[in-house]
Amino acid sequence: MAGFPAANNTGYPQGLPGDTRKKVTLTPYTGPMTITVAGTVIDGKDINGHIEIKAKNVTIRNSRIRVANVQAVTSTDDNANLRIEDTEIDGQLKDASTGGIALIGRTGYTLLRVNAHGSGDILRIDGRGTVQDSWLHDPGGSGSAQHNDVIQSTNATYVRILHNRLENQHTQTSCILLKADIGPISDVVVDSNLMNGGGYSFYWYDAGYKITNGKVTNNKFMRQSGGGFWPKGGYYGTQALNASTLPTWSNNTWADNGQQIGR
Repeated sequence: MAGFPAANNTGYPQGLPGDTRKKVTLTPYTGPMTITVAGTVIDGKDINGHIEIKAKNVTIRNSRIRVANVQAVTSTDDNANLRIEDTEIDGQLKDASTGGIALIGRTGYTLLRVNAHGSGDILRIDGRGTVQDSWLHDPGGSGSAQHNDVIQSTNATYVRILHNRLENQHTQTSCILLKADIGPISDVVVDSNLMNGGGYSFYWYDAGYKITNGKVTNNKFMRQSGGGFWPKGGYYGTQALNASTLPTWSNNTWADNGQQIGR
């Protein structure tokens, strides 16, 4: 859909029609797979394998990361200030787990114009995370009984999901799953995204803990009549809200006709 992230404005710039970014020619990455030097910049590289972030202020940009049955990038420090920009992350549909391996996790990062696809889950935010202007899509793998989520959080203190295209072709589980399972979730903004598919496209759930302080605004939901996967947005519907404190919900609409979707 026009106005949202797609192949020609996310991932490493390949010179596709409509891409205003300068084309990048990737070269093989030969550096360390565990990053321990603060301020490291990885630019224009073709990376095969898992990158572990053990330093602050690392940047990965204009690159491609490919993995098989393993996470692509791991950051465990809330204050890592990791930035991944204009990069493709490909799980190659080789996730053999039953639960789903998130390509990027789990805290202390910002993603901008990322194209990530092809693992059981795509993105996990447990702690602090921002994802913006990105295309996260086609979760999946060879594992049985996966519950595919494009973005999942089970314990977070700061979540920003802003102007992304989020697509899950499966009947389970979500484009965005916010479920306070491992710890509380708070300070959440979900704004101006395009969501397509999943069981429900969006989940806001108390579990063992509470989820609070959220805004869900200006999002568009796709359905089959407008080119989406399912007639109701998600297979069962657009949203499932089951919490003692519900988020602010405003101007969330069907992408095909602009009709408001009530909470």
